[in-house]
Amino acid sequence: MRNQNRFTTQVKKVRNRNTFVILAAGAGRRMACYGPKCLLEYKNETILDNQIKVIRLFDLNADIIVVTGFCANKVVNKMDHRVRLVENVRYEETNSIESIRLAINASIPSNLYLIHGDMIFSQASFCPDKSSPWIFVDDASRIGKGEVGVVVNKDNVSNLSYGLKEKWGQISYIPFEFFDLAKTVASQMNKNSSTFEFLNKMIKRGVKFKPYRNNKCVIKEIDSIRDL
Repeated sequence: MRNQNRFTTQVKKVRNRNTFVILAAGAGRRMACYGPKCLLEYKNETILDNQIKVIRLFDLNADIIVVTGFCANKVVNKMDHRVRLVENVRYEETNSIESIRLAINASIPSNLYLIHGDMIFSQASFCPDKSSPWIFVDDASRIGKGEVGVVVNKDNVSNLSYGLKEKWGQISYIPFEFFDLAKTVASQMNKNSSTFEFLNKMIKRGVKFKPYRNNKCVIKEIDSIRDL
């Protein structure tokens, strides 16, 4: 097993208000091509290129971190030069929490956006309110029935789990004031934990995530070639 991250970019010394973490370390074994889903072509560009373009439209000066693992060399060769890269060399034996941990450790305290690398989304998928934590909630059947859902109780997300009607759009936001807590929680969790389990742990630690719904935005998970 490799024990060194070949591509990890150093932490920036100049503070950026917003850090966007794209979690793209997985192998995407359900895809016929058996390759990184973030490199699949979508409207004459890769999913990753599309994600970066949309993020830049929302925040031109955002610090974007792409966490890669499977076929890291291929992802590196497709990278935007203004994007930072973190390699999860343990992607085969860990879940997305390890990628989150690595990305946070490579960041300075900032507003933190977590995005899965197989998502297609538009600028309107990001809530313009940066004062409160939020989780994108899809109540328009755009996310598959078998995906993680959310429970909303008294205007806050109280739990994420499978088998729920309203779905999590795999985009979430953690403001600057909770950055250190996110770093602590990520470092303490089992390495096989997933992103939604990380969010549940943050909720248990007192973070009140608002549900963000926008039926006019684009939000789509790419689970197979047919989804493109």
